[in-house]
Amino acid sequence: VSSLGRIRRDKQSAGARAGRILRPHLDGDGYHMVHFRYSGRHFIARVHRLVAEAFIGPCPRWKQCNHKNCIKTDNRHENLEWITTQENTAHAVANGLMRPRRGEQNPLAKLTAARVIKIRERYAAGGISCAKLGKESGVCDEQIRRIVHRLRWAHVA
Repeated sequence: VSSLGRIRRDKQSAGARAGRILRPHLDGDGYHMVHFRYSGRHFIARVHRLVAEAFIGPCPRWKQCNHKNCIKTDNRHENLEWITTQENTAHAVANGLMRPRRGEQNPLAKLTAARVIKIRERYAAGGISCAKLGKESGVCDEQIRRIVHRLRWAHVA
């Protein structure tokens, strides 16, 4: 593994000579990957992870390899770092690679914007508790409290 992100074959085998640089291919996410055999087993690895582990050190628990300049095919060791998932997402959002998914755009959302408006209206009218609204809506009463106080779904009028 070189500091420029190239992977070189170290042993000769049938049809392949030692010292040859492996040709990377793009995976479905746009990262370079290489195929190789070791001890008779076939492996596929992303080049940036191999470079990071060789020059930065082993991957710490709960960390991911990040490209500092946002170019997925730039696998130089000075362009790589180990960061948490949260830091990686924040980096992607800050650099325009990802848009934050708020409200209904979030695949884990249990409510819709229309339902949030109804919850706020019913709560404002009085006589109904957060616990009751939560049971009706399928979310916990604490989430209802956050909605009515605009700590969640604040983008919905």
